[in-house]
Amino acid sequence: MCVSELAQTKARLKEAQTNCRNIQDQLDEALQREETLKGQLESEWKTFRLAESQHDAGVQRIEDLSARVEKAETEVEEFKAAATKIVRLVSELFETQSSKPLLDQLRELPNLIEEYVVKKARAYASQLLELVRALYPNHDLAPVGQGMQEDCPLQELPDHVSALDRLMKSLNL
Repeated sequence: MCVSELAQTKARLKEAQTNCRNIQDQLDEALQREETLKGQLESEWKTFRLAESQHDAGVQRIEDLSARVEKAETEVEEFKAAATKIVRLVSELFETQSSKPLLDQLRELPNLIEEYVVKKARAYASQLLELVRALYPNHDLAPVGQGMQEDCPLQELPDHVSALDRLMKSLNL
């Protein structure tokens, strides 16, 4: 072999070594990128699984809330039906018809019921006094007066009740 061939072979060998080093560096870089990409892929996969579980939990919560809303709507309808019956009943007792919304009518119910009970209590107390007068005409009914007036204030009602209690004790009832 001649010197020029030897120099060419050396140059090729040096070039091959340089190429090998470059290929080795590229391979090392590719392996490092592979590790980095694997780490990123694993991280993305974990994020995906977390997002998927949160999505599933969100869907479940929406289904639960939807069921609760349906149940509440059913209860509201049942409440409206019951309230309407009560309003009708009280309206019939007072022989009134109202075109007001149901909620306004319900707000008025406690006062109407109280008014109804007071009227009935007064009527029953008056009837009771009349019965006592009829059954015991000779007995002194002065402690209870002439009966309770129709428009007697509620504050005076306990006085009338205590007078009736004394009367009943005197009659041995």
